[in-house]
Amino acid sequence: MSRVRWGESAVDDLEETGKPDVVRRLLAAADNLCFPPREGRAGEGWIPGRKGVLAWCRPVRASADADSCDDEAADYVMVYRAPTDHEYRAARGGHVAVHVERVLPAEKLLRPGM
Repeated sequence: MSRVRWGESAVDDLEETGKPDVVRRLLAAADNLCFPPREGRAGEGWIPGRKGVLAWCRPVRASADADSCDDEAADYVMVYRAPTDHEYRAARGGHVAVHVERVLPAEKLLRPGM
């Protein structure tokens, strides 16, 4: 069972990419999400003004620079949070570690220095 719960908007966002290979890469990357995000790690952090509540992650291989990476999944950012108590209980014994709210094009969320 997946440790990731996908919000309705995130599912819609994935479908809107229209790129099955990118969706597969994003789904695989989501399995490695950690809340809270790991400090000092490139490709993840807190949403400005929402520290402790919402985090972001840009799926980039450890050996790749996000801005020069040829993996189209790096063009997207997952916005996620910890699951609520209700969401955790609704998993019926499964371990839900994160809830992905949105999957957005990186240029909509990231700006230099993030």
